[in-house]
Amino acid sequence: MEAPTSRKGLVTVLNSFYKCTQYFPNAIPQGQAIEGTSRIKKECSPTAIDWHPTKKVLAIGWETGDIQLWNDIEKNLYEPQSDHCSQIKSLNWTGNGTRLLSADSVRD
Repeated sequence: MEAPTSRKGLVTVLNSFYKCTQYFPNAIPQGQAIEGTSRIKKECSPTAIDWHPTKKVLAIGWETGDIQLWNDIEKNLYEPQSDHCSQIKSLNWTGNGTRLLSADSVRD
């Protein structure tokens, strides 16, 4: 099944969501930001995400073929050069986290 597409995309990292909802299930109204929440926005939809196996680094693939790395400790976004020109279909860190594997939707 294809991921839905839209004109704008958003990835939200809720740093303390589980802890808050575990102890106070009705404390956070729907749609309200939680302290420590990070939002990564782009003018297209995210199509793949994967957390680093040992670090707080989130890899995000976008429908444009872009890949971004969000460092949740330093709160910075890094965009390495990507050779993809179509939607990222898969992003996976290797088990030890030394490599990030990516695949797009077009064969060359």
